[in-house]
Amino acid sequence: MIPVTSEAHPDQLGFGRGRRVCPGRDFAINTMFIACAYMLWAFHFEWPVDDQGKEVICGVNEFRDTLPKVLTVSPTEFDIVLRPRKEGLELRLLAALKEQEMI
Repeated sequence: MIPVTSEAHPDQLGFGRGRRVCPGRDFAINTMFIACAYMLWAFHFEWPVDDQGKEVICGVNEFRDTLPKVLTVSPTEFDIVLRPRKEGLELRLLAALKEQEMI
């Protein structure tokens, strides 16, 4: 059992602490890591371009409270362009999502 007074990483406060810590936190963190790695493998991330051909750099470091007086925050919405790193990759990714019944 983890003592209630143990030091917790600030990035894991949303999972609770002490005896009532979320039992699925490791699964959640690892799932997010795999999803991010998969996205980095599959896509080039680019800023959108405006009518004059200039990149529109959005406020990716801007956050908002999800609910009043809650410790969790979420980023403000921003636009991004995802370009597949390989030709035909988007079709394979869509087929994989359909196979897993995710779309």
